[in-house]
Amino acid sequence: MRRLRARHAIGAAVLAVVLAGCGSTEGLSGADLYARSCASCHGGEGGGAVGPALDGGSAAADLTDDQIAAVIRVGPGTMPSFDRLTDAQIASLVAFIRTLPVSPPVGSWFPSSWESGSSVSHRAGGG
Repeated sequence: MRRLRARHAIGAAVLAVVLAGCGSTEGLSGADLYARSCASCHGGEGGGAVGPALDGGSAAADLTDDQIAAVIRVGPGTMPSFDRLTDAQIASLVAFIRTLPVSPPVGSWFPSSWESGSSVSHRAGGG
């Protein structure tokens, strides 16, 4: 019985250490922090999803770096707070967000040849 308790205690300690490492953000770049903490809501390219767009064509582009940092830190509305991040990590995340290009509109399906002005013809029957 004593040996079983010791095994459970050791197993619990190992699990706690492993799980603590899973949530660690230490040493991550702005891109890594974005992928881990932001992309699931704001989209991998910043074009928006559950949360608003953050890319270069969004309203976020009009905010100052300090304003974006405050939003990250506080987490207004339904956005979670990321106050566990250090000032340096938040600055790195803001710098990464500033690099996000303008995303095409949601549902955009135009082929790139149309954007360049090329003519495209479509025939009945798929040919």
